[in-house]
Amino acid sequence: MNPQLLDSAWQQLGEIVSIYSPSGQEQQVAQSMLNWFTSHEIETWIDQAGNIRARSGNGPTTILLAGHIDTVSPMLNFRQTESQIFGRGSVDAKSPLMAMAAATVELSNSRQVSIEFAGLVGEEADSRGARYLATEELNIDAMIIGEPSNTNGVTLGYKGRVLVEVDYVGGYGHSGYPLPFPAERMSSDWQALLQTFNNSENEAGVAFDSVRLTRVVPLGEDCLDLRANFDIRLAMDSSLQEVEQILANHFANQPMRIVDSCSPTSITSRSNLVRAMRVAIRQQDLKPQLFNKTGTADLNLLVPAFAVEGIAYGPGDSSLDHTPDEHISLSDFETSVQILCNGLNNYSGFVN
Repeated sequence: MNPQLLDSAWQQLGEIVSIYSPSGQEQQVAQSMLNWFTSHEIETWIDQAGNIRARSGNGPTTILLAGHIDTVSPMLNFRQTESQIFGRGSVDAKSPLMAMAAATVELSNSRQVSIEFAGLVGEEADSRGARYLATEELNIDAMIIGEPSNTNGVTLGYKGRVLVEVDYVGGYGHSGYPLPFPAERMSSDWQALLQTFNNSENEAGVAFDSVRLTRVVPLGEDCLDLRANFDIRLAMDSSLQEVEQILANHFANQPMRIVDSCSPTSITSRSNLVRAMRVAIRQQDLKPQLFNKTGTADLNLLVPAFAVEGIAYGPGDSSLDHTPDEHISLSDFETSVQILCNGLNNYSGFVN
């Protein structure tokens, strides 16, 4: 990798990590990235959703490199040395984002690959950046989503998710009233969902991976009515449609809304894209690790939208996601950029 580009990318990573950019406040980071791409003479723009976009390369194979520029809260103390960067987003997921940006510049004159780069907004909230991108008619052959995978890891897939909001209203009176109070109905539903999870499969044979009661908010002045949020994670072989129908039946007696949902997504380890990245990791004298993650990512939305092969990859220890100890090393960052560049070239060679 060009040493001047590496230094520039490392300094730019420090700049964007030093900027607090929780979901909904990504504009300053997007502008900083726009300025950086412009300084390297890369075609770049900010789209209507607020995503930072770029385009480079002149090859027959087009690959989408998409990371996210928002972070969770709160902000952490930022510190940068010659070899390490500490701060919110240094792992999840500004270092994967910046590694992809550096690869976009490094391969700007490539005749093997063309790159569509997207730094997406809102991934930690409603994925509005990915949802906007999914409406565009991009002619791509594959995609890599920027998420930390320990530098030598390749994420093959993410589990699905259904976020449900349920209102428990009315049905109360004197304490001797025979009907259950809203809190009792909520508790009953929660226990029934847990029982479904503990039994591994429901009556339709659809596996849940986990069920969590994430939030309870009182409604009304007397606070007897409640609004509850349930987070249901789906196993890799689950059908989103079947799960949504089961939940509709489960909450048939309560006002229930599906706030958000996405299907599980995964790719075979024998795919050309995974093969290309495995070879690229070995080219750096590392042993490739393949795994599926328990959470969700923009990969869940973008793979079905574009119907192409997709993985997640990036530098950083994923166990540090959302923790107070987020940090990234220069050596991991540099290695990941080289792996990305080699992986893209390998993929083009495999499919052409």
